[in-house]
Amino acid sequence: MKHDGSSSTQSGVVFGRFGMAMIIFLISLPVFVLTILVPPWLEVHCQRRQILYWSERVQTYETSFAGFDFILASQKWGSVKTPPNPASDTLFDSREFAVFWPLLIAEWVAIIVSCVVSYVGLSRRVFRTT
Repeated sequence: MKHDGSSSTQSGVVFGRFGMAMIIFLISLPVFVLTILVPPWLEVHCQRRQILYWSERVQTYETSFAGFDFILASQKWGSVKTPPNPASDTLFDSREFAVFWPLLIAEWVAIIVSCVVSYVGLSRRVFRTT
């Protein structure tokens, strides 16, 4: 059997463009899931006003990056109120955590861009016409 150096065509027939896209997707999926399970957090010191059974943020004093933590971490979903149970229409200080959405979206965009760049680079290498 004569070898003409077209091993890239044979692997292209086996995987195909869709198969290569699925391999890249399956490799990037755990990274995407990890960014959802362990998102970036902000620590927010603010003033809130109690309105019957909920409160609204009136003023933000300070916002700082609080690192990455598990999405279901109990300390991230609670807030520290001073006083603990304020009466209605009372202003109080609060320390709470919020997901740092701009950084999380930037992570997702970076994952998508790296998948597209990987697909384009690999498809040019595997499916090149010689």
